[in-house]
Amino acid sequence: DVLREFAKTSAHWAVLALLGTIMSAIALGMEYVVDQLHDLHMFVYHITWPIDEPHEQILISYCPGIPEMKTILRGVQLKEYLTVRTLITKIVGLTLVLCSGLPLGKEGPFVHIASIIAAQLSKLMKGFKGLYENESRSSEMLAAGCAVGVACTFSAPIGGVLFSIEVTSVYFAVRNYWRGFFASSCAAIITRIFLPIVRGSDDPGLYAYFQTMYPTGRAFIVEELPIFALIGLICGVLGAAYVRLHRRLVLWLRRNWFSKRTFQRHWFLYPLLASFVIGSLTFPYGLGQHMSGEVKFYRALKQLFFNCSFIADENTSLACPSVIIVHF
Repeated sequence: DVLREFAKTSAHWAVLALLGTIMSAIALGMEYVVDQLHDLHMFVYHITWPIDEPHEQILISYCPGIPEMKTILRGVQLKEYLTVRTLITKIVGLTLVLCSGLPLGKEGPFVHIASIIAAQLSKLMKGFKGLYENESRSSEMLAAGCAVGVACTFSAPIGGVLFSIEVTSVYFAVRNYWRGFFASSCAAIITRIFLPIVRGSDDPGLYAYFQTMYPTGRAFIVEELPIFALIGLICGVLGAAYVRLHRRLVLWLRRNWFSKRTFQRHWFLYPLLASFVIGSLTFPYGLGQHMSGEVKFYRALKQLFFNCSFIADENTSLACPSVIIVHF
């Protein structure tokens, strides 16, 4: 009995490690494909401009995944949401979205992908008697999948565990802390090791975007506090305005007879229109040249938060490099 219990426990931890490994492999593969397609994207821009203005047609249905996972973890079953077909569709769609330049992130989709892998591993391991026959064990695997998805996005296993607690805020078993952390650590370590290889030897893979250089003896100046408060106020107002605008837009699309008739019958027109508008704004030879339209997203984010000044003398250490000035 002791050996059998030890074997069951070891198998469970092995499945958690396998979950993190598979998810990190998918994340690294997607990162490589996105980089290659982005280079091809820019190559097409360069060879077609100014002879013919390029355009994009991206027929992708994109959903975040986090709200749906909250629904599933609260006991509601969503049909066809955790299937292999959905997994393949999600990977292909997310890859095309990221390489197209649309301002969309990976956190929500990665949580969805990792949850699908966790669900499929749970079904696969049901052959072991007594290991995954309990439905609560499947929920634990889904919670670990949420943590792994965040860990693959940010290489932050602790943040992944905290996120899984947030998603399953109704009830979270204490024993799931270590399970989620173990699976997230496996995913984060593999991602951290192989990401520089995927992106190239000149890229460190992970980068501290919000670098701080506090002056000696003083972490901040008192006169800066009103500015910080003003920034928070402005961001809060803009966030509330965005939520309200989005709500009004969705309600208008649902109530307007023309939009209902058009987008329900021809559902691909909505993502096509959004892709066309964003692609036009970020076109590298148009407005995109002032917002790093031709730079890969993670490099643009790195340059955006680079600690430098546009108005400082170029001979000083505070001046921004010329490549950042050109892109922004």
